[in-house]
Amino acid sequence: MYDDTHETKFAAFDSAGNETFTIVAATTGKKIRVLAYVVSITGTQTVKFQSKPSGTATDLTGKGLAVPASTTTIVSAGYNPRGWFETTLGSALQAVSNAAGNVGGHLTYILV
Repeated sequence: MYDDTHETKFAAFDSAGNETFTIVAATTGKKIRVLAYVVSITGTQTVKFQSKPSGTATDLTGKGLAVPASTTTIVSAGYNPRGWFETTLGSALQAVSNAAGNVGGHLTYILV
């Protein structure tokens, strides 16, 4: 199902790890729906996506992006027109990594 009613947007991200970082800033009255993503992770760590309103963040994915010691892992979720996950209304999309090591990637999203 192709959705041509929403503008497709793209975001790249890069982090040294062991931090919480914003990938897409919040837009008032909109949700961020992720349609595809690629994440590259190095070092022993886990990474998860979160919805970040003005208060406490909510996990959108589990810590399923996990990497064993001294390796690089690339995780890819191909295009899904219905979306893999989405933030709550008016929330930013952020990622959390739990240890040192590079985290980078890009994603495709729409605002709904």
